[in-house]
Amino acid sequence: MTKSGSAYRTVPRLGLNRAELALSIGVSTGTVDTMVEEGTLPPPRKWRSRKIWIFSEVEAAMLRWPVDGETVADGPHQDWDFDRDPEKVRNAAASKARKYSSPDREPETGAGGYPIISDPSSPIKQFYDQLGFDPWTMNEADMQRLQREADARWIAEIPGKPLTKRELNALANFAVHGPNVKVTSKETHCGPDTEERLKARGFLETFPSEKFPDQVGYYVLTEAGYREWESRR
Repeated sequence: MTKSGSAYRTVPRLGLNRAELALSIGVSTGTVDTMVEEGTLPPPRKWRSRKIWIFSEVEAAMLRWPVDGETVADGPHQDWDFDRDPEKVRNAAASKARKYSSPDREPETGAGGYPIISDPSSPIKQFYDQLGFDPWTMNEADMQRLQREADARWIAEIPGKPLTKRELNALANFAVHGPNVKVTSKETHCGPDTEERLKARGFLETFPSEKFPDQVGYYVLTEAGYREWESRR
């Protein structure tokens, strides 16, 4: 199957796992760990059994990195409580954006405190545009609403789209165990994006861990998921 834009999520992910973060900044996963240890990158958030780096926190940290030729007077900034204060994150991003952008005619931030970015190549500007977010007039509540709406649209569209290669591979791995069989994440790996897609199609269910109820402990391939796999054999 060839990759097509319609088969992949069009809304930017709000969080990155270790491998995705490494790929996005062009380093190895081991280097990511080192950068976290030295304070160059923020530590991940933990959700159930997963460690997730929030995009806005990574963006704010990278905006404070020195540009080539700058003298670094102090060591890496390690006050990540600062980064997790939404107002301070927005102010830091706006200050950095103003320093390296040309127009003084644009304000630092809009009505909701979000930075005004005019550069179309900026990930922040692209994120705004894809969500339909207007930093001039909208606030944090609008941002959260637009993110929920975009995610709901993405999930609703999945059943009508072709299965991706990762979905097909995951189905094959789950099908080895048969339908309605609890399979641990150690027995077969399923990434969060693929998991969401298969659940949206009704092909997969998740169940909490017995030891840690707030974590996903088991995956179960549904009858519909097994039939889909069999139809492709």
